[in-house]
Amino acid sequence: MCTLLCWLPAMIVVASFLGCGGLTSSGTPQLPPSGILVSVAPASVSVLLGEPQTFIATVSDSTGSLTSTAVNWSVNGVPGGNATVGTISTSGVYTAPADMPAAASVNVRATSVADPTKSGTATITITGTFSLTLTGPASINTGAAANFLATLTPVAGSNPSRTIQWSVSGAGCTGAACGSISSAGIYTAPILAPSPATVQIRAMPLADPSKSASVTLTILSAIGVSISPTAATAPLGGTETFQATVTGAQDATVTWDVNGVVGGNATVGTILNSQINPDQTTYTAPQSLPSGSAVTVHARSNANPNISASAAVTFTSAIAVTLTPTTATRAIGHRQTFTVQVSNAATQTVSWQVNGIAGGNSSAGQICVTGSSPCQQTSSSSGSSVDYLAPAGLPSPNPVSVTATSQADNTKSASASVTILPHIIVSVLPGSVTLSGGSQQRFAATVTGTDNQQVTWSVTGAGCGVSGACGSIDSTGLFVAPISPPSPNSISVTATSSENTRSYCTTLRKTIMKQAI
Repeated sequence: MCTLLCWLPAMIVVASFLGCGGLTSSGTPQLPPSGILVSVAPASVSVLLGEPQTFIATVSDSTGSLTSTAVNWSVNGVPGGNATVGTISTSGVYTAPADMPAAASVNVRATSVADPTKSGTATITITGTFSLTLTGPASINTGAAANFLATLTPVAGSNPSRTIQWSVSGAGCTGAACGSISSAGIYTAPILAPSPATVQIRAMPLADPSKSASVTLTILSAIGVSISPTAATAPLGGTETFQATVTGAQDATVTWDVNGVVGGNATVGTILNSQINPDQTTYTAPQSLPSGSAVTVHARSNANPNISASAAVTFTSAIAVTLTPTTATRAIGHRQTFTVQVSNAATQTVSWQVNGIAGGNSSAGQICVTGSSPCQQTSSSSGSSVDYLAPAGLPSPNPVSVTATSQADNTKSASASVTILPHIIVSVLPGSVTLSGGSQQRFAATVTGTDNQQVTWSVTGAGCGVSGACGSIDSTGLFVAPISPPSPNSISVTATSSENTRSYCTTLRKTIMKQAI
């Protein structure tokens, strides 16, 4: 009975205590307000990626009734934190994440175990102090692979994640058009180059995406162009068909040129760039042999004009040049007409040279338009003849060479040799003769150095004082001897060139006639 009465007041006290605190709506007892305060030091700090930082939580109670100073740690509301925002141990050691979180600032919270409504916080700024360098080739062929290396260099005390996220981008990147890159940085180029043919290779460190690095990579088309045939021989003015094949490009068309001239021209030959069948073409050889006697036909890829194939075209020619006469003798200042014929050629045009000089000159003689007076000098003609005008003095060397060269094929030519005389030379045959009185003798005169063979005949001698004493000779060179011989008995028959202006140089007396008694 006594014992019961002793405990009763205690029970009443407890009941009274509970009544003061009241009950929550769920029936859980609500603790009365406390004087607990929680602070965390340091309150603000920067921590490098992957590095630790120790925090100290201080718990105090202004009422003096503190029963526990223990705290529970959390990071951004996550008990103990995690790999994304960093972790914190029960002793308050925070370890920053290896990769930069979305927000570079996190909160560390220490919550009182004695009163979970009481806590203190600290702000952490996570920093990624490192550099990133990206190395690799500047260009790559289509379909090939290349290794890119991202080097992450942290400063002392930093321990960032080494994980790199790779990406490929570019203006022409639709689907897999720009190729792909593996997590190890191995880039594989596409089979066909994008347009434009450049891509960006980017290395992004997950430790801090703001420190990404990129390089520009040029995709070189591994385009191949072949041409068939690779060599051909065509007659001047003839045709040859060429076929081009392009590999490694979506655009299999080509542009054709001759010696670098798109479509060619009349000098090197023409080539057809067809829109219907652009990989096949017909080449038409020029009418005249081009310089070098050969040309090069190119098929150039339209996908990559730096890629081309070529074929050499040489030419056959049946052209022949004939020059008439092949030899001539001319006195200084006189003309010789030359006739030229070019066979098996589309043009009769020839170029003229005297001793290798186009059109000649005053020292070696000149090529003149036929019949022109004064000489109209020319170095080419399309007609059949020209005049060669001998120089006013003897040339050196002598004779000179007159050459006609076909402009259709400059390897075809003909030459004539011209001997230059200081004056016209007249010769008479026979050179001497003995005749009986009243007999006849035909004399013939040859004029050398000019085309004009006209001469004037005359009979002279010491005994020719009396008319008819030495006989007579007509304009044809027929000499009639006198009936009686003159005294002295020696007669000269002279032929004088009709072009003679100075007898000492144009008339030569060589024929002597003797008459028997």
